[in-house]
Amino acid sequence: MEIANYLKDQVESGEQIFYDIYTDEEKAEDPDKENTGLFFFRGEPGAKTAVINAGGGFVYVAAMHDSFPHAMELSKKGYNAFALIYRPGADTACEDLARAIAFLHENADELQIDMTDYSLWGGSAGARMAAWLGSYGTA
Repeated sequence: MEIANYLKDQVESGEQIFYDIYTDEEKAEDPDKENTGLFFFRGEPGAKTAVINAGGGFVYVAAMHDSFPHAMELSKKGYNAFALIYRPGADTACEDLARAIAFLHENADELQIDMTDYSLWGGSAGARMAAWLGSYGTA
């Protein structure tokens, strides 16, 4: 319940908690991209950033019990943490992660995050995504 209450409190205080990583045009072109994006667990303004990828066997995204708890704990320690909601499938999940990293770099000032030496976290399928991105980059 702590996570649900945190997200509710953020919304009620006027904070945006979910950020689309694809444009409206891209989502219209590929409706599967509609629900992809990043949940933001705020730490200190200007603090380092972590991106957490949930497991789920590339069949579903286990964010509520995998990436959200990690993001919550990191934010309590002052880090800015993002939990990625990606599309099922290994290739599309990795594409979404690469896009999320690009989004965070492009919007770092507005989000008040430090993307220098950001960290990637993941469990199971999410760890494979982080390893893939570490091996092949975001391009």
